[in-house]
Amino acid sequence: MRRFIASLIGASLLLAETVSAATINVPSDHPTIQAAIDAAVNGDEVVVAPGTWTGTGDNVIDFR
Repeated sequence: MRRFIASLIGASLLLAETVSAATINVPSDHPTIQAAIDAAVNGDEVVVAPGTWTGTGDNVIDFR
């Protein structure tokens, strides 16, 4: 019984970690790469559409 409970707890923790990850798409979810990075949390994936992306001035992406 203890082994079953330990397995259940382990599976729940693994599933909880997997469920919390999200895919954030640029530009459909956020208009800029920086906006998508700012909205992302640990474990999320930011996917950028093909093309040339430019910023304004000397701005660079801040990965925080």
